[in-house]
Amino acid sequence: MISLVAALIATGLYGHVGIKVLYNNILVDIFNAPPLAARRGELIYAYTLPIWWTIGFVIAAVIPDYCWFVVVIYVSTLPDLTYTIPPFSGLAYDIRKDGMRNQWWSFGGGAVSADLSD
Repeated sequence: MISLVAALIATGLYGHVGIKVLYNNILVDIFNAPPLAARRGELIYAYTLPIWWTIGFVIAAVIPDYCWFVVVIYVSTLPDLTYTIPPFSGLAYDIRKDGMRNQWWSFGGGAVSADLSD
């Protein structure tokens, strides 16, 4: 029961943030809608809310098992990020560290240095 309440709260918050991003970045910037602080902007925002939630409901209803769809997306991206970002971060750190020591590369303590003072 608690997870259902938490999911409903998260849905409401994400939906609210999503509609604000849509309004400010799409409607205001591209279609020159009034800002959200103006009275007319509040009315347009209020009229777009049911449309936003209807689209979200239709998308959720079209996908038969949305939970498993999210799991598939999560599983397909997590190992890639888990196994590629740390080695690249370590490589970038080593390159930066060795660059500050004015060395080209080092293998286990022995380093080849470049003397560029001439």
